[in-house]
Amino acid sequence: MSCNTHIGSKLSEVLNAAVDIYSIKIPGPEAQKKDGYVFSIPVLDLLDTNFTVLICYGYGAGRTVGNSTIGEIPANDDTCVSLFDDRADLLNPEEWFLNIDYGSKLAGDNAEQLNKARHLVEGMLKKVLLGVTDLRISSTGTPQKPQISLEFYLHNTWVRLRDMSLGYQTLVVWLTDFASKLFIRYPDSENPLEEPAIVLIDEIDLHLHPSWQRKLIGFLSGIFKNTQFIATAHSPLVVQAAGDEPSGANVVLLKREGDQTVVYQGEDLPDVRSWRLDQILSIELFDEVPAHSPDTERKLQRRDALLAKSRLSASEKKELAELNEWDNTQPVGDSQPERKAADVLRELARKLGKQELID
Repeated sequence: MSCNTHIGSKLSEVLNAAVDIYSIKIPGPEAQKKDGYVFSIPVLDLLDTNFTVLICYGYGAGRTVGNSTIGEIPANDDTCVSLFDDRADLLNPEEWFLNIDYGSKLAGDNAEQLNKARHLVEGMLKKVLLGVTDLRISSTGTPQKPQISLEFYLHNTWVRLRDMSLGYQTLVVWLTDFASKLFIRYPDSENPLEEPAIVLIDEIDLHLHPSWQRKLIGFLSGIFKNTQFIATAHSPLVVQAAGDEPSGANVVLLKREGDQTVVYQGEDLPDVRSWRLDQILSIELFDEVPAHSPDTERKLQRRDALLAKSRLSASEKKELAELNEWDNTQPVGDSQPERKAADVLRELARKLGKQELID
């Protein structure tokens, strides 16, 4: 099975070309237990040459590297196999780069095409992989035991792909796999990476540093300009950055309610691009996760309860004093400059003998 869909440039063209119409019932949030609405899907004539066949590529949370050898092409042509099978191998990036480098020396007239493919994929990886400025195929073995490795120049040090963090490894694996499939799908294109495609990817934020999670969608949208990415994520950073340019992504919430899954999107969800991360976590998008740790939440709630009492016992006064002292040691402000300013004000109050201002 491969996930294929057919798309036209205009809705009217799609409807005119349709040979049949079928409908499915998709209940909205308010109509979940009432009447749903009908979504009509045109069934297109596959022989109509006015439409571009878009192939859907799927990548599951595993995204493991394959174990192919030189000259091998994965036999499974299912472009979504890894989405449903964590054991499914993807293209081995080391083998791909080694094949390209070796093939370009033997390809004759095709050498230019192979070098161009390498240049495009290398440029893609250097844009997406934070801190990487170069890559190479390196031989570090001996004549008795040769060892060929794909290495990346990361923070002024050459590092083998297999020695990099899982975040780097999984990105290199699925991006190289996807790029190679675009080269196959669009062999005559000037830049196959900018051709139309659809990608389904599970947990796109998996193994990535927070700063990387925020930037990844923008990187992908800038490189694969005509690819529709449909991704799941559990990161408020991904949600916060989703609507920013150049991605302009839409956020959809799938929420389990009883024995059904309800879809929230558009006006059902707030625009959180200007929100702080703790504010995003505290709404329904993330089931109202508190910004503080459980122990901190308990202390804050206890302090509020003591402050609300009109009369305190001696032990409660002591407890409140200890909680106030603890509270004064907590960071103030939403950024590092604000916290530094708060520390300066505390120190100034102490020197002026105005301790009561900060207690």
